[in-house]
Amino acid sequence: MNMPDFAAMLSELRVTPFLGEAIATLREQRGMTQAELALASGLNLSGIKRLEGGRKRGGWVDSVERVCDALKVSMETLLHTARALALLALLEQVWRTAQQGG
Repeated sequence: MNMPDFAAMLSELRVTPFLGEAIATLREQRGMTQAELALASGLNLSGIKRLEGGRKRGGWVDSVERVCDALKVSMETLLHTARALALLALLEQVWRTAQQGG
């Protein structure tokens, strides 16, 4: 993979699919369980599981704001964490491709 290919991949990087993983990462860094986060955010446990699994539909923005408040992080921190996870996934993809000789 040459640099223009990597640059194109980077420009198309999507952060949204990594929001759930970012929530889980920040929760785990704070030593919280999903149940504790649910209680602290006022959401139910299944809602937290859906958010972290990327399966939350309708009303997710409000839910994410409540989770950020419970985790004591800004939305900006959550988005930066999601972007870091997305970049890591991209680098892993590039590494696998390079290892396969592609």
